[in-house]
Amino acid sequence: MPVEHGEAAGDIHDGLALLCAEGGLPCGPATLVETTPITSGWESEVYAFTVSPQTSNSISTYILRIYSGEGGESKAFRESSAMRNLFQAGYPVPEVHLTGPAPAPFGKPFMVMERIEGPSLGDAARGGNEAERERYATLFFETFVRLHRLDPSGVTPCPAEPAHGPYFPLLEEVNGVILYAMSVGLNTSSNCSTLLDWFHARRNAMECPHLSVIHYDYHPENVLIRLDGSPCVIDWTCVTAGDYRMDLALTLMMLNTYGEPSQRSQHLERYQRIAGAAAENMDLFEAFASLRRLLILWVALKRNPAELGMRAGAADLLRSQGDHLRHVYDWHTARTGIAWREIEDLIAVMS
Repeated sequence: MPVEHGEAAGDIHDGLALLCAEGGLPCGPATLVETTPITSGWESEVYAFTVSPQTSNSISTYILRIYSGEGGESKAFRESSAMRNLFQAGYPVPEVHLTGPAPAPFGKPFMVMERIEGPSLGDAARGGNEAERERYATLFFETFVRLHRLDPSGVTPCPAEPAHGPYFPLLEEVNGVILYAMSVGLNTSSNCSTLLDWFHARRNAMECPHLSVIHYDYHPENVLIRLDGSPCVIDWTCVTAGDYRMDLALTLMMLNTYGEPSQRSQHLERYQRIAGAAAENMDLFEAFASLRRLLILWVALKRNPAELGMRAGAADLLRSQGDHLRHVYDWHTARTGIAWREIEDLIAVMS
């Protein structure tokens, strides 16, 4: 529905009208016709807007993404830069047209990009027959493998690899996440030190064969299907370079904690078949994926979602997904055998 009421809606409409009048869009100076909220996820607000260019009788439609919370400007820059690089490399992402910092004209950082006409891969699969669901599952993992085969140095900043010896990006991530957990008080039962010891004891299994581009939020709702049937991957705020198994583990966890846990092996086998190689030691990477997710959920629900760069309403959205927290915790304990009283207390409150 068009955005026509409310202070925030008015601010968005007025900001877009100013942007159109100043000629900041690819179509040049234009008149704003309609603004429609698309979704409000954890981190950003997304709107579709239609304009009428002053130089033609046609209409053009774009997507506006507004970044909330702490670090919004860095997220806007990271996402837009990576998307431009991916687009130039021929990887299927929307074309980015414009980025801007706070405060003008929306009071927050923003990005304007191409609007993709078509459903999410998740919606398309749910609405299809068995053969179509199989085709979409294959397309989903083909697009994922294609991402992991890209040279990350042309997409996003890469960490410095050691001059000698193997590289362990997962271990660096583990250290950072557990230090952050301790800093926010999630350590009253000494679980952080126990987990740190658990991961470090498995250090040799973390050696990274090569760096890859990591989406870090790859799931069927973040893959859109164009009208010609081709995929287009969106939501790149977490993009980085690292071990592809970190990305794969998070996707497996999301597919199975929101979907059917019994399909984990099927998903992994499909990825490996398309990639033509086995993804070794996935239980270890899945343990980290669930640890990272649990920390995000705990901070957002017990402290302040803005600390994680989330929008103000993210906590309410997360509270409505209490089963997800429980499933992620079960996923984590099944792989580590380590209980976490603070998370169990939170689950009990949300049940």
